[in-house]
Amino acid sequence: MTTTDDNRELLIRFLDAFTRGDIATAAECFDPEKYFSHTYEADLAGTWAQQRDDYRAGIFTDVAVERITVWAEDDRVGHHSNFTGTHSGTFMGVRASGQRITMPILETWRVADGKIVEHSGGFIVTAKTLERLRSNA
Repeated sequence: MTTTDDNRELLIRFLDAFTRGDIATAAECFDPEKYFSHTYEADLAGTWAQQRDDYRAGIFTDVAVERITVWAEDDRVGHHSNFTGTHSGTFMGVRASGQRITMPILETWRVADGKIVEHSGGFIVTAKTLERLRSNA
């Protein structure tokens, strides 16, 4: 059984690895047999495939992520971050605008036996966000 502090450290290890593009280290943080993402409606392989496809599509370029906070309570961990990138590809039906945009990210994971096994959350995309992108598309 892992402690809340262990779970928090696991999330930080994943976030740091993912941010720097170290997919091998990021993947070590998950239990691929038990993992499910409610956001991607997929197991680990399906989640990675969707994220890879989004990255290759170049939807956002010149990306920076500012971590605001990381939290942990029992078997749940999460973070609030700000994602900033240049809108370079089609996003939620809006063609590339070239606009620099910042969106908050809120995500929660569940940890079991020292590995991430469940995920919910992601970008907070509001009508105002899409309106800003459309105004420059």
